[in-house]
Amino acid sequence: MRRLVIISFIGCLIILVTLATAFFYSVPSQGPHNPLTVAAREGDLKRTKQLLREGASINAGDPDGMTALIWALSWKQLEVAKFLIDKGADVNRPDMYGRTPLALAFGTDNLEIIEFLVKSGAHVNGDIMHRGTRYKTTPLLLAIRKNHWDIVKLLVEKDADVNARDSLSGETALMAASRKGNLELVKLLLHKGADVNAKDRIGESALMLACGRSLELTRILLRKGADPNARGGKEGETTLSRAKNDEIADLLRAAGGK
Repeated sequence: MRRLVIISFIGCLIILVTLATAFFYSVPSQGPHNPLTVAAREGDLKRTKQLLREGASINAGDPDGMTALIWALSWKQLEVAKFLIDKGADVNRPDMYGRTPLALAFGTDNLEIIEFLVKSGAHVNGDIMHRGTRYKTTPLLLAIRKNHWDIVKLLVEKDADVNARDSLSGETALMAASRKGNLELVKLLLHKGADVNAKDRIGESALMLACGRSLELTRILLRKGADPNARGGKEGETTLSRAKNDEIADLLRAAGGK
């Protein structure tokens, strides 16, 4: 009986800790708390300039760490955001949830804002944290998944790590590009040193993803040294079992696939 009580207590404690953690991470911002962050959110450039002239701290955050720049980006106030950056706002300072200005910019899907931040010095290899989880991805992976090809090229030009992984799936940029069937991006990533035989958490490689989509994509990866006998997926499939058609299967066999 005592053992049962102890087990029940531990179970209740785990549930309470889980609920408390979820509550902590899911608490929404309570809104801007100082005049500068209010002005930034509202896109009031004149008021923003006035407050800075009067000595307002440009990088001061609200209780949840949201700075004027983060508020401006969250509300797509690009003119104010540009002004703040020109005046020295920290483009890499996160809020208390780990969200950086660049992460929030991706959330708006505003390509102009994203491009402006990257060109203004935002860390292209910084982890993008999602509030409420320990999940991390990279700006490059996020841009590929959202089909923002101009941003992808910009990030690669700015030396984004092409082999960085998504912390949840283990996916790399090359895998994501292969999944999308984007031949030109695959070529660019390979040129920049992408690991052709990297595998994600379930053992899938770029080739395994490509051979179910495109003959030319499969050919390019094989030429760059992709393993035709790689196995992966939940059932341990082979590349041959993933081949979309006979042409791709023949190409895999010619490269030694079994």
